[in-house]
Amino acid sequence: FESEWWEANILEVQGDLVFVHYVGGMDDEDEWIEKNSGRIRIPIEFEYDGDWWDAFIVRQNNEQMLVQFECGTEEDTEWVDSTSTRIRHRQELCIKKVNQKQSKTKQTSSRSREPKARVASTSKRVKKAKVNSRKG
Repeated sequence: FESEWWEANILEVQGDLVFVHYVGGMDDEDEWIEKNSGRIRIPIEFEYDGDWWDAFIVRQNNEQMLVQFECGTEEDTEWVDSTSTRIRHRQELCIKKVNQKQSKTKQTSSRSREPKARVASTSKRVKKAKVNSRKG
């Protein structure tokens, strides 16, 4: 199985769930994802040793965020305060796309065609990174 990271827009938020639309994807691929599922990566720039590096927020709680360097491994992470000045947000939002049949969280949406909450969207494609895949 292969996994890819896709640029996506968050269309709706309900508690611990977000409803996403994949940029360039079909509406029937839209899905609900748990916020802390590990499938959502918020692209940021992270200051380390005086230089700014591309990174992702891969987990967060009320006080801290777990940052992983884009070119690093899962071991290349650091917890930082949510208010840290070492973090600058980029514009893209990357979400791991999985087969709809394998997606555990499903709900019907009462959303209109216009997004209620559009977060971190851009018109350009994000470079894809291969990760554990569930296509098939």
